[in-house]
Amino acid sequence: MQSIRTIVLAKNFIDEVLEAAWTIPTLQTLDLSYNLLDTVKKRRLVGLSNLQTLNISFNVLTIITLQSFSGLSNLRKLYISNEKRAYLNGMLRVLSKLQFLDMSNNPISWMSIDQFTNNADLEELRMERGQLLGRDLFDNSQNMSIFRGLVSLGKLRLKGNFLHQLDVRTFSNLSNLYYLDMSESRITVLVPQIFKDLLSLRFLYLNANKLMALNGHVFQGLENLTVLFIQNNSLSKIEKQTFASTLQLRELHLPGNHINTILPGTSFPTRDHSLSIDISRNPISCTCELQWFSNWLHTANIKMQHPDRTLCSSASLQVLKNKPILSFDPGDFCGVDSALISGLSLTGAAVFLLTVLAYINRWWLNYKFFLLKLALFGYKEVEEDVAEEDYHYQLNVMFHDNDEGFVNDILRPALMQRMPHLQHIIYGDDDLNVGMFYVDALYHAIESSYKSVLLISNQSVGDVWFMTKLRMALEHLNETRLDKIILVFLEDIEDDNLPYLVRLFLSRNRPYMLWTEDEDGQELFWATLEKNMRSNRVLNNIIPV
Repeated sequence: MQSIRTIVLAKNFIDEVLEAAWTIPTLQTLDLSYNLLDTVKKRRLVGLSNLQTLNISFNVLTIITLQSFSGLSNLRKLYISNEKRAYLNGMLRVLSKLQFLDMSNNPISWMSIDQFTNNADLEELRMERGQLLGRDLFDNSQNMSIFRGLVSLGKLRLKGNFLHQLDVRTFSNLSNLYYLDMSESRITVLVPQIFKDLLSLRFLYLNANKLMALNGHVFQGLENLTVLFIQNNSLSKIEKQTFASTLQLRELHLPGNHINTILPGTSFPTRDHSLSIDISRNPISCTCELQWFSNWLHTANIKMQHPDRTLCSSASLQVLKNKPILSFDPGDFCGVDSALISGLSLTGAAVFLLTVLAYINRWWLNYKFFLLKLALFGYKEVEEDVAEEDYHYQLNVMFHDNDEGFVNDILRPALMQRMPHLQHIIYGDDDLNVGMFYVDALYHAIESSYKSVLLISNQSVGDVWFMTKLRMALEHLNETRLDKIILVFLEDIEDDNLPYLVRLFLSRNRPYMLWTEDEDGQELFWATLEKNMRSNRVLNNIIPV
């Protein structure tokens, strides 16, 4: 086949590529996705000097050697997504003409920070859901960003990581970047001027993070920004100068936050062009303080998205509650008696502010109430026929492979520190009895453990084997009539994505816990887990699984 250009071998059972397998200089596209490759050894792709696209996604890769891609000097597109691991060891330096790289849905790590210094032609980089931390992207000891060398990079996708500690110099080398997605990355704070070097940026996505405030200089330097998404965060206000530098902004999306007012004098770029703005699903207080904003909406070159969902909150003037903001005409309410109306609205705003503050500090308040309850009433230990020491294992932890990082980095060290008496613990499939069939080993682990903890995440609820483990655990709960099962939610899961078994468990008031990034919330989490480990409560009913 000396003239063939494309070979697709996807969705087979290939587990190895043999040496010297290729003698096809005309081949431009090779698809080995959805196979069983666990490694790409060195010199296994020699002979493909004109290959431009290589897809090895959806395998079980754990090792890619330093010389895996040697000989692919003309490669333009490389797909390595949905593997067990993506470890960068300098292997990309030989791909000097690479333009597209997809490493999404892998636990990504690297040997050193200078992984892309020879990839000046790279135009799009996807590192979504790579379990990356903010500190992984910038090495303070070398004063160097992981993106150093990517002078041509135009699109960067970082969605679904853990970017709550970003250094202000993280994006300093990306002067040609025009598209940046950091959605769902648990970002709580953006330091001022973090985007100041992104002179070409036009699209910025910050959806579904945990932002509670935006510094007035956070978007400084983004003079070419045209589309900005900050929806479904926890913003309670906007500083007056936040959007002053975004002179070319055409679309601003702020729905699903906690914004209750727009301060007079807040700068919005509408002088030379129209602005499409979405502030729906925010508790906007329609009072005379909002008079300027209402007039601005009616007179400026504004297109409001979803006006039927942009409503006045319960803190608004009485006749305006739950009415569209566009129906608010200040001339009808803000006349001679405006001082009285404003005073009443301020009282409502104060109540709302206290509610917001209580929500922001909810974990701290819950933890203090938890301690107060224990101090006043204590708790009654529930005795059972079988004591903790009569079980072979004290704790059995079941989780999806993608949640192993949480177990190794957070759960295991915390248990060793906070509950050192727990010496016999099963951590996932690796600790199961190797002398049994898999299903038998799972049941043995559940039956022989004092408590079983199942870690629930978006990945685990979609995994057939994990749901099988949950069903076995619930069946054992019904057999023993002992409250031995604890569900731990590692992240928020949409109601529509919750499986029936999980809904059924929660509907019976069974114990469950929620992990949070809030420090007070974590203290409450560990205190609750320690309390749940002290006894197995006898149940009066069963769960009809």
